[in-house]
Amino acid sequence: MTTAPTQPGQPALVLRDVVARDAAGAKATARGMLYGVSLDLGATDVAVVGAIEDGTLALAEVLVGRFRPDRGTVRVQGKDPFNAVELRCRIASIGIDPALPLAASVLASVDLATSAWPSPVAAADVLARFGLGALGPRAVASLTASEVRAVEIALALAIPDPALVVALEPFADLSMVPRARLEEALAERARVCPVVAITSSPADAKRFGRSVVLHRGAFARSTEGAHAGLAPALDASLTVWVSSGARELVAALSRDPAASSIAFDATTNDADAHATSGILRVSGKDADALALAIADATRASGAAVTAVAEGAPGLAEVRAATEHELRSRQLASQQMRALEMQAQAQMMAMQRAQMPGPYGMPAPGAQPYGYGGAPQQGVPAPPAFSPQARGKEEPVVSPSPGTGDKEPPR
Repeated sequence: MTTAPTQPGQPALVLRDVVARDAAGAKATARGMLYGVSLDLGATDVAVVGAIEDGTLALAEVLVGRFRPDRGTVRVQGKDPFNAVELRCRIASIGIDPALPLAASVLASVDLATSAWPSPVAAADVLARFGLGALGPRAVASLTASEVRAVEIALALAIPDPALVVALEPFADLSMVPRARLEEALAERARVCPVVAITSSPADAKRFGRSVVLHRGAFARSTEGAHAGLAPALDASLTVWVSSGARELVAALSRDPAASSIAFDATTNDADAHATSGILRVSGKDADALALAIADATRASGAAVTAVAEGAPGLAEVRAATEHELRSRQLASQQMRALEMQAQAQMMAMQRAQMPGPYGMPAPGAQPYGYGGAPQQGVPAPPAFSPQARGKEEPVVSPSPGTGDKEPPR
């Protein structure tokens, strides 16, 4: 059984020894599985970092009640989401394959979805919260995948009195929804119910105060704070988006010792070097010195920088760090077990040494006189035991001549 750390207070979400699988493979076979995971969560947010092969999709499906786990229990506010229909209406789900109820328009589709809620909300209000009012009159079939996902996000985060929020890759394909608005909405929900964000992006996981690594179907480790805890500390890394003058910015940065490495990916390659745009990934020993170097180089080169973001470890680096930690734990456990067995063997040897041998004499290897041959205080020395000493104490009766094995006359 693998267990993520328990949150204080009464948990609203409880998983116990859950074994489950998804049906995302060919012919509905499993791509990922869960192997006896346990989790307790109250009103808080947590990011679960992993790939589908690690069991992320299987976790999302049992949380929202789409599938029943093969073994174990899932409880949301004390109820099984697979069996409790009224509970599922209060579970907000954001998936990777968005879908809306078929209707004549987006407004009608949203009205149909909200009709199952305990307290229905006006469809126009649902769309307006994320600035999607213009999509209302359009036909559902005319929406792009990004637009459908935007409407699904708006629906999921408008549920009144939510019991749970499960967001699978919440920050993917957000062309229609401002990222800051989505972060704010998830933070609001985390004050009243558990919010589980499942993602394969460590950069997205850093937006949450706590991250749990799902590795090969088990919760391998947990970290709090910045994403740096997901992987070993590396050099500081900043990503810079440049709309023009990218090559000149690279040249200026290369002369600053704070930048130890620069990777440049040109998005346009104009004949005029100053018109070149692209993305720079700059690394250095100190993040503050690196940011200052980028600011100085931008001013000196005249480049147009549109955004700067802190770099994050990739999923491969998180997996490598997780494997290293698991092997370290296994080695430490083996060493502890070896020490315990050695201590047990020493204790058994001492107990055998204290046990009396035949005729009340010390057992072979015992030291009745104390360690180093010194007599123990208060312990008398045992009498000498030899044929000569025994002959002096009691006579030895031998048969008379000629009697053979017969007993002597009495």
